Amino acid sequence: MHTIPSRFLIVFIFIFIVAFTAACQTQELPAVTQEQSVQQPSATPEPSATPEPTATPEPTATPEPTATPTDTPVPDPDQARAAIIQALLALNSLPNRMTVTTTLEDGQTSTNIIEFVPPDRKRIISTEVGMEYIIVGDMVYVKIAGIWATTQLHGSTFLGEVVTEATLTTSITEPQFLRLDVLDGQPVTVYGYGSTTMRGGVELHSQVELWVSLADGLVYQMISEGETLSVSTDASGWSVPTAVPAVSTTLIEYDSSINIEPPIP
Repeated sequence: MHTIPSRFLIVFIFIFIVAFTAACQTQELPAVTQEQSVQQPSATPEPSATPEPTATPEPTATPEPTATPTDTPVPDPDQARAAIIQALLALNSLPNRMTVTTTLEDGQTSTNIIEFVPPDRKRIISTEVGMEYIIVGDMVYVKIAGIWATTQLHGSTFLGEVVTEATLTTSITEPQFLRLDVLDGQPVTVYGYGSTTMRGGVELHSQVELWVSLADGLVYQMISEGETLSVSTDASGWSVPTAVPAVSTTLIEYDSSINIEPPIP
């Protein structure tokens, strides 16, 4: 079994979703006015002429009152937090595949495909550099040039802490409803929040937009702007995780057929 130090960029973000409400404005109807009749001086009638009777005008119809539309309620911060937490709990309890496109501060862009089978199995494929990682529990395997080997990294570097309602509550700040939107033809609610997470012993901060389906409450897209985890190797050969500025967009699909096994004994 080969053991090698890690030389790679890890991109692993969690994102959560949004609800939308539209506010209706009441339009005032213009005031209805009646024209005043101007009386013209009447000519002196001929002695033999009998004046024509004046027609009585029809009464003016009173307009029906216009119903005032009501505003659609906007989720408050507590409701937004609850929707975000439920969406993220589902993301961490259902097998899923994430396509993560990350742009670093220097403009370098990478795309990773991340498959996850709860609670502790993950596959990460870096398409640009032709590398693949498999995490099973504490073990991390890497494939380079078609050969699998173990690494010095602990599985928690990729898996992060166990996700619970309590940990999500403490990691989410300033949750809010942003808007209603449509993603791949399905209506979604977009939520925004601040996120603080620990990866490989490094605290990461970011602002997140979470796109949550109105139909099933699952998150299908996350956009995160802030920090992501980069792991490099120092002069002594040890792996060094650091936080680097990045913007990441994650597309999510749920697939119960995903299977992840150790590539070598």
